[in-house]
Amino acid sequence: TSEEEWRERLISRGSESDESLQIRLQTVQKEINQVGIFDYIVENPKGKLDQTVDTIIAIIHAEHHRVKHREIQI
Repeated sequence: TSEEEWRERLISRGSESDESLQIRLQTVQKEINQVGIFDYIVENPKGKLDQTVDTIIAIIHAEHHRVKHREIQI
């Protein structure tokens, strides 16, 4: 899912105030800029919820089988 697709989907929902929409768009841009700190990227393509759920379940299974657990830094 491209950033533009995500933006169009969010706007078309009509569920966000202008202020809330701007905050969400800024947040996603920050996340995209820091993609290297994430272990996984999960896309949620329109109309493919089952695929997204399967991806998340696969990540959960992978993490349960991880040999070396990671340190969590806050």
